Amino acid sequence: MLVLGEPAMEVMEPLVRRVKQVCDHYLAPRAEEVAAGRVSRAALDELAEAGVFGLSVYQPAAPFTAANVQREVTELLAAADASTWFVTAQHHHPLREVAGADGPRATAGSRGWRRAG
Repeated sequence: MLVLGEPAMEVMEPLVRRVKQVCDHYLAPRAEEVAAGRVSRAALDELAEAGVFGLSVYQPAAPFTAANVQREVTELLAAADASTWFVTAQHHHPLREVAGADGPRATAGSRGWRRAG
């Protein structure tokens, strides 16, 4: 099992490598501006292109585990830009719910789809 922070994770695991590149070259340089304003659509597009929005259902190849990759990506994002990490983190729970559902009835309430609030 790999330990978080090992260079092998960043070098060898494709999703982690892509996320690290986005963090280093896009998120971190703009983090102060984002903290003072808002998360940009462009930042979310960069993360989507890297595969972050599928993270909660991502299945890496051995020897990596989904839990290790998720922790590493979370650490990279939070360290680079906490505001953008928070926005992306809100996406993962609903995705896990949908991925684990057996169809519309599995996520529907008695009167149709469940709504927030």
